[in-house]
Amino acid sequence: MADLSPDPVGIITEFSAAIAALAERAFTAARNGQAQAAVLAAGEMQMLLRRKREALQLALDTGRSKRIPPAQRAAVRLAARDALAPVRRVMARFAADAKARQVRQNAIGAALSAATRAPTGVYGVASYRGGRMGAHLTGRTVRHTADITA
Repeated sequence: MADLSPDPVGIITEFSAAIAALAERAFTAARNGQAQAAVLAAGEMQMLLRRKREALQLALDTGRSKRIPPAQRAAVRLAARDALAPVRRVMARFAADAKARQVRQNAIGAALSAATRAPTGVYGVASYRGGRMGAHLTGRTVRHTADITA
């Protein structure tokens, strides 16, 4: 009689490949500024996890069952250990992009702050020019911001 039970290693690797593809799709969409597509891909990741939950639980239970041969248990444990590595790599790229974006935003903020702060002793000059100093600084701020973002 043929064995009708599903292959636990196959279930885990299939899930891993599908979740990694969705994570990559979410990352690409977020990087390209397509927020809606990124959120939809993240939602699909959740739905995939919900759909495969029972099958994954059975596959992981196979790795802990004493009724299963040790070689198969070891294969299931190995597949489970490496299942989320592709997703971890995508999430690390997400984190690196977010950190770089934050550094860039901080640099822009610092440039804007420095450009709008008048140096010591300039307040008297600005008072008799009727506020033209502020207009001049605003032009310089835009120019420096454009240099940073380019």
